Formats: sequence, C-alpha cells, structure tokens
Amino acid sequence: MLLPSMRISSNTSIWTRTKSRRRMLSACGFGNPLRFDWGNQTRVALAGLNFMLDRLAGKQLRHWLIKPKNEKKMTLDQQAREDGYRFIKEFGPRSNNRNQFMEWTDEQVHMPGGKIEGWSEGKVKEALPNCLKGCQNAKALEYWSFTLKSFVGWFLETVFSKILSTIRQHAITWIGRTRSGKSLGSKTVLFCQSKFEINAAERDDLRPSIVTAKHLDFFKAESLTRHKPGVFDDGMLQRIDVSFLKSFFNLSEEDTTVWARYSSAQFDQGAGRHACNNPYAINVDDEIFKKISGSKIWEIIYEDFLKLIKPSFNGLEDAADMDAIMARLHLIIIANHGLYYRVASTSQDMVPFIAWPQNQSKDLLDSSQHQFFKNYKMNPHIQVYPQSYHADMAWSQEFLRKMIVGESIPRTSIFISNTNIFGERISRTTTTRYPELLSPQEIFAKIKKEQVNNTFQNLRLTPRAIINLDSPSLKKTDQEAISLPDLKRPHASAPSTHSKGTSSSTGSSINIAISNPDFIGPVLLRIIILYNVRMNLIKQKIK
Repeated sequence: MLLPSMRISSNTSIWTRTKSRRRMLSACGFGNPLRFDWGNQTRVALAGLNFMLDRLAGKQLRHWLIKPKNEKKMTLDQQAREDGYRFIKEFGPRSNNRNQFMEWTDEQVHMPGGKIEGWSEGKVKEALPNCLKGCQNAKALEYWSFTLKSFVGWFLETVFSKILSTIRQHAITWIGRTRSGKSLGSKTVLFCQSKFEINAAERDDLRPSIVTAKHLDFFKAESLTRHKPGVFDDGMLQRIDVSFLKSFFNLSEEDTTVWARYSSAQFDQGAGRHACNNPYAINVDDEIFKKISGSKIWEIIYEDFLKLIKPSFNGLEDAADMDAIMARLHLIIIANHGLYYRVASTSQDMVPFIAWPQNQSKDLLDSSQHQFFKNYKMNPHIQVYPQSYHADMAWSQEFLRKMIVGESIPRTSIFISNTNIFGERISRTTTTRYPELLSPQEIFAKIKKEQVNNTFQNLRLTPRAIINLDSPSLKKTDQEAISLPDLKRPHASAPSTHSKGTSSSTGSSINIAISNPDFIGPVLLRIIILYNVRMNLIKQKIK
C-alpha cells in the first residue's frame, strides 16, 4: 500500500504544499498502486474500500469529506432576499426586445459576490416581467411630502371644510387651468386619506400610498382599496363612457367593476377616488366674472355652472346622466378669475365663487411651499421631508378625523397686512393661523410615533437608515426638573498621596448632555455603571 504523500490512483490525489523531488516521493512509496473501478454502485464500492482499509495493518491517514445523506439546501435570510429583490427592481432591464432578461439573469446569478448570486434563474426571470408590467400600468406613489397645511389658508377654511367630511362617500373632481394645484391637491388629500385609513385599521405593516393612472384601463393592474386610493389624472374625462364615470365616482357602491382590455378594473367600496382634467369654458368664466363684479353677489346659478364644466363632460348627452354624475362627486373648478366649488347633491342651488386674492399667485399651494415643490420636481429621487412634515401631518390627520366624525373645528384665521409694526407701507403679506386641534403633549407624542414608524418603514426599503433619537419633548417645569436625577457625570480625579495621607483632585471632568429627558433610560444606566466602576477604582487606589 502506498503512503498518502503521492498519487496512488487515477482519481485520488494527496498533495503537499512544499515541492518534493520525484526520487524522494518514489522512495516513500511501498507496494503496488491500485486502481478502483467504482462502477454504478459507488455507495457499495466505498463501503468495501473502508472495509479493506480497516483490515490493513500499519498506520493510515484518511481524508474523508463527511456529508449528510439528505443535505438540506442553503436558504437565503430575509435581508438577503429583500436586497436581491430591490436589486432586481433598481438595476434590472426594463425591456426584453433583444433578449435582455435572459442575458442579464445568466450574468447576475453567476457573478461572484453579486446580490443575486446562486438564485434560481426561473425566479429572476419571473420577477423581471412583473416589474415590467408594473411600469406599463398604474403607478403607485409611496412618497409625498405635502399635507393639508400646504394649501393656502382660505382654501382650507372655505372649501375643504365642506368637502372632506364626505370623502368616503363621494369622489372629488378637479377641473381648470394648468399649474394651479389640481394634481398636487388630489394627491395630497388622497395621501392623507390613505394614512388615516391605515391608522384607523391599525395596519402598521402598510405604507401610505396612492395609485395614479391616465386611463381607467390601467387600474386593472392594482385595484383601489381604502388603504390605497387612486387618482385619474389627466385622463380625458370627455371621452370616457358614462357608465364608467358613474362606477368610478360612486364610492358607496358595493360592487364597482369597470371593463378593461382583456380584464376588468375593480374598486373597493369607500376607496378614495379623484379625477383631474383641464378643459372648461373660458368664455363662460369671463362672462360670469363680469356679472359678479357688477352685482357683488359671489354665487352663480346652476345652469351657468353646467355650461362652465361642459367641455370636460362632452360624453354626457342625457341630462339625467349629468344629474347622476353631479350627485356622485364634489367639483372644484380652478378658473382664470377665481375658484368655483360645489358639494355633491341632487339639488340645483347656487354655486359659490371665490375670486383670486389681489397681488397673489393663482395657485392653491401656499407660497412657502413653492420652492420645496420645485426642488421635488427637479430631483424626485431625493426623498427628503420638510422639517415640519411630521407635525403638519399629525395636525392634518386630526383635522381629517374631526371632519369625518363630524366634530366642530375652530376657524382658520388669515391676516393680511400692507404695513409693518412701525406703520411703514410694505409689500402685501398674508399670515395664516391654524386652529390648535391637539394639545402640545398629544402633538409631541404623535410626532414621536410618526418618526419611529417612518424610520422602520424606511429600513424595509433601504439597507441603511438614519435614526433620529432627538424628540420634540416639552421642556420640564421646575418641579419636574427637581425630581429628575442629575444626568451630569461627577468629577472624578486620580488621587495623589501626600505626607498626611490626603488626596487632591487633579483630574478633568466629562459632561454628558442629554437632549431628550424622556428617552434617558439606556444613557442613564450607562452613566451609573461607569460611575460605579470609576468609584471602585478610586477606592482601590486610595487603599
């Protein structure tokens, strides 16, 4: 039998790290080399080989790789799966007209150290078409940094205070001039409604989101729910069939399903739905404004209002169908001379009109939000919330809750001034003072909860997230501050022995500042442990 330092068979090789001469290796071997014919029964042949080696005399060195009979496949952990799917969504090909799916999959699953190394090719090739279908149908938005406080104060006080109470029963249609806040207003209201429904259902696993589409056919990819409402943005209402409009605008209908190509689009009962469209009768708006300016009666008759919105509903030829639509949805018309709004009903009462304030832009978005909205449009991939977003969202949620429940809400105050405190004439300034719907303690508690939920939701989407531990807690009163323990680290010094055995403090102190006294548990425990360890060391040195 040969020693295990040289080749002993045609399929077994035992090697050494250092190179040796051929004569030296030949001198170390004794006997004749063996060639094993394993055949098809490798298990039986291996058992026979072990039996033979057990019966041989002398010292032996065996090197076997022991594996279980039924080896369990290695599975990916949850974080690795999430990173892999995120990698496919962000870097996967968006078209397959030149076999991109097959080539990209074959390259990535065999790339050493890749995000999807070792994944099944079938799983990756199934995920790529799914992402492609999502781009071809309705789009889901999960980031929106505007709240109800982003609107001008007079619009929130006059219009939203009459419309938002029935957003579970009626849809909202925004019609009028471009770049005036139609799409922004619909998305803001729907995001607030989505968050409100998620909080009411206690679904912490869901993120506030909405669905947008340019045609009702695109909603077949994702049905609208109460937690995920949708907006039919710039979808050419004048060319949509009347039956589709009735189904889309009727939120209280139990079964809302409309026809779509090769399929159907379904909307849950109570799911928020908005529509945005541009066409309206500009000449009718000019005539109405002339009459209103002379009479000073800021209302128009129902027939003039129908003429104003007729370009957006040209597909409705029957007056009964038009009455059915008017009973199903709230209407907000943003015109050149002002704003018209009508609450959904079967009555034909006068429709209110609000003229644009002088020396102000014809926009529903507050002037303080213009720059932030511009930055969002220029860099939509940079998802950064304003500093006051969580506080404004908490206020918006409480405002929406009171509106839906039917509680009374204090009025929003608007102050317009042309002079400063010294009586000097300046440019026209508008200050809005919103009512206090929550106590300071409740506001701060909601802000903390919003920050925590937002942080953990971001952890699911991105591998890294910054957790802000600073919380906007109330300042403690004098009585509360006295009851709190001293959070500063005491002065500790290294003792020095003198002739009389006394010690003097010559060390430097370290102060630890706690920005949030309500969140001091782990920090205070660490301070106590460090203090006890330091004092024990000082006592030992003194002894």
